[in-house]
Amino acid sequence: MGGVGEALRGVISQQASSFKYILRMSGYQGRGGAFGQDTRGSYGGRGGRGGGFGRGRGGPPSINRDQPLSVTVQTNCFVIKKLPQKDYYLYDMFKPDVEVFGRRQELFDKLQSIVAPQIFSPRALYDGKALVYSSHRLKLASGDGSSFLVGWSDRPVEGNRGTFRLTLKLTAGEMIRPKNLSTLIQQKAAVDNPEVTTAVNLLNILIRQDSNQKYPHNAKAFFSSVGKMNLPGIELWRGFHQSVRLTRDHALLNIDTTMTAIFKPGPLLDLCMDYMQFRDTRELMFDERGGPQVHKLERFLKKLQVTLQTTKKRRTIHGLVLNAGKHVFSKDGNDMTVEEYLSITYNIHLRYPNLVGVRLTKPGAEHQIILPLEVCNVISGQFYKQRLPDNLTPEVVRFATLNPAARLSAITGSSSTQIIADSPILNYKNSEFIVESGMEIDTNPITIHGQLLALPKVKFRTDELIPVNGSWNVLNRMLYKAAPLNCWAVVNFIERGGNQLVETVMRGTMQCAKSLDISNPCTVQSGSGQAVEHVLNRTVVEMKAKFPDLENMRPRPLLLILLPQNAAEVRQRVKHWGDFTAGVITQCVREGKLKRANDQYFNNIALKLNARLKGSNFIVSSPAMNALSNKGRFIIMGADVAHPGPGVRRPSTTSLVWSMDPHAAQYHALTEIQNPRLEIIQSLQQMVYEAVLGFGKQNGTPSQLIFFRDGVSEGEFAKVAEQEIMDIRAAIDKLWKIMNIQDPKPKFTFIVVGKRHHIVFFPTQNSPANDGKGNCVAGFASDQRYLSHPSTTDFYLQSHAAIQGTSRSGHYTVIHDEIFDYNAERIQELAFSLCHVYAKATRSVSIPAPIYYADLACSRGSFHYAPNSAFSLASEAASTISDSQDFNLDDWKANFRRVNKYMASIFLVLSQDAGMWTQENDEYSCTQNV
Repeated sequence: MGGVGEALRGVISQQASSFKYILRMSGYQGRGGAFGQDTRGSYGGRGGRGGGFGRGRGGPPSINRDQPLSVTVQTNCFVIKKLPQKDYYLYDMFKPDVEVFGRRQELFDKLQSIVAPQIFSPRALYDGKALVYSSHRLKLASGDGSSFLVGWSDRPVEGNRGTFRLTLKLTAGEMIRPKNLSTLIQQKAAVDNPEVTTAVNLLNILIRQDSNQKYPHNAKAFFSSVGKMNLPGIELWRGFHQSVRLTRDHALLNIDTTMTAIFKPGPLLDLCMDYMQFRDTRELMFDERGGPQVHKLERFLKKLQVTLQTTKKRRTIHGLVLNAGKHVFSKDGNDMTVEEYLSITYNIHLRYPNLVGVRLTKPGAEHQIILPLEVCNVISGQFYKQRLPDNLTPEVVRFATLNPAARLSAITGSSSTQIIADSPILNYKNSEFIVESGMEIDTNPITIHGQLLALPKVKFRTDELIPVNGSWNVLNRMLYKAAPLNCWAVVNFIERGGNQLVETVMRGTMQCAKSLDISNPCTVQSGSGQAVEHVLNRTVVEMKAKFPDLENMRPRPLLLILLPQNAAEVRQRVKHWGDFTAGVITQCVREGKLKRANDQYFNNIALKLNARLKGSNFIVSSPAMNALSNKGRFIIMGADVAHPGPGVRRPSTTSLVWSMDPHAAQYHALTEIQNPRLEIIQSLQQMVYEAVLGFGKQNGTPSQLIFFRDGVSEGEFAKVAEQEIMDIRAAIDKLWKIMNIQDPKPKFTFIVVGKRHHIVFFPTQNSPANDGKGNCVAGFASDQRYLSHPSTTDFYLQSHAAIQGTSRSGHYTVIHDEIFDYNAERIQELAFSLCHVYAKATRSVSIPAPIYYADLACSRGSFHYAPNSAFSLASEAASTISDSQDFNLDDWKANFRRVNKYMASIFLVLSQDAGMWTQENDEYSCTQNV
């Protein structure tokens, strides 16, 4: 590999200039952009892939964005014209021991239709958990309470498997009167007002009950196989989300398209072959050496429900067993194999007795039930709840992405193509539950007013520009603060064709990174992905030979890492070594991207390198930012909690990021872990203490603190905000006391930012808000009069331009405010400005940069654990613990490594590597593991 470095030395020496212009090779629009004019307020250019200006259809009309501009847009919300006119009794139901949501509803449906239809007429509503709503007082045998035997068969017998005793009892509370919601709206009742929450819950159950009885569903959406997509082992289905929201004038019904993954129904053997992509059935004849393959299939099948050819009963898969047909068990004192038992008892002759089989009992059960794959069938409509494999991401994104016109047509039921089931808006008038309640729903979506916010300025070292629909061109512009790169090296883990790619990456990086004062690389090394740490340590030894004081070097040394296309484990090892062991900056680039690399790709790398080296690519200037500066020093924070997936017992990861410069463009981060699925950040007080302390040492005492909180559901607002606001105050009090600070304590504002809502905006064709593809241009903010809750200051802000599909806005709720006087317009301007300081993109992003960085910091939680250890979050097998085991957070904390002291102050933009991306528009978001 040294020969490659020598061959390039002449090229490199010519490129290694201190000239401060960046991206001279060609125009760069960043993450999917194309080129456009920098002219103030204009929209020009033809457009290109991922968002050229004009979108290939002429784009929106030229408008001046010096001041906010009023516009109107259509939404996917429908007015509930008449609330239910009946009052409802509420009953507790002592729920059966059935884990599956849909199965519990099946049992209750049997209770109403078969066991006791004379009592449930008209039929009651069931929430799938523990509550039953009835528009009349049920005539129960014991007055206000009674028990019923219900089972999967029509003649249940108590004590038999599949038979449950359902007990209903009238609650002691008052009747539910949903028609009173109009009065509560006018009185600005709080979000957590019990009368409000109970009535809204009832409305949600009313609108979902009919579709839930026809289609597979979860708590808020139903799905159908219409327009499905086939993938290995699973199918992607589209469906509709339905929910009721209260606003300042109405109760609204929100309908949106959504998607899910469903296990393919049919023979279990076919499912396994399809998922594993095997062509020969004998490939399922695993032996002890097939461990990884067995674990992969077992994780896929665990908790899947199947029916048996032998008894037709439903059973749940709890694990796999090798050579299932040859498994020996004792029956009536005699040993026999599963194969023999099936032949004797059911006259079933196995074709593949040596294949892997399924265990249908929990570990430790006294009598284990083992059956071969070929006698099991997968029940239809079962949700696949695990993370979808990264290699399927392109297919999933393509399926999930609907352009605005198609999405709106599906929602309103006017679509002429069969890509999804009929919209529920067409069927409410036929729902027995809605008709019986007296509720009426308008079938036309509402139109609301909003504003196109004034555009901030993006400032470089010597000039500034105005973004054009969320994008800007950095061609021939000087970075705001260019960082030197004196000590770096290239490490290649690509075995085939690696030498040529090394030359490509060095030439491209040198040519596009002129602004970094880049010197020649110290060394070029190559090695096997089986010996990652050895290769990296060898590289550092070579670097130390040229820079003996390497440990004290600032900025930190950097390694440019070339990875094979699918190398998640290698990347895990590289990041753990760099961030936690050696204290060396690592920038990974992926083989597939390098083979298609162009100027834009290397320009993107140059931006990332500068940010990783603690430089600043650009800053943002706006009236909102200026107003904060005029009031004194300010610190902006972003916080998030990331929870483990379903069925995975491992810690939740928490993060706090905070600004470290007067422009809120550079951020530091802290990451912690806590008990699974706990929403409140337990260590927030200490994290805020360290953040304000670090900010103060570099900048002085802040007088303003703006806290953006991600990941809080509306039902958790009050509990989370109350505790975390107390923690922020306690952190400030503690710091002021310990450091004996005489300055006034900072005022602070607490804002929750929601990303996973279902409100979508559709501008009319000729509106100045239309980007030419049916999406709103970047910077649309909703007027509070239409979609805001009666008792809160909240709004929707669409801060980015869609690359594909339909843009989704952020939902901002101001929980506590001492800085802006609850002025939504001022907060909108600040949030929009902060969406322009995400250092690696020359586009505005969908949420403020500190929230984005907090999310990325949480996603790096796996790097804190030694690779391949029992606690590595990257290992699904290692972190999936049986239900019988206790979760011990102390064990996880003991293995949670802290960032190397040399990396503690590195800019958070380290969170993603070249070749990774996050979709910024439609309902499906993912980050590829590269």
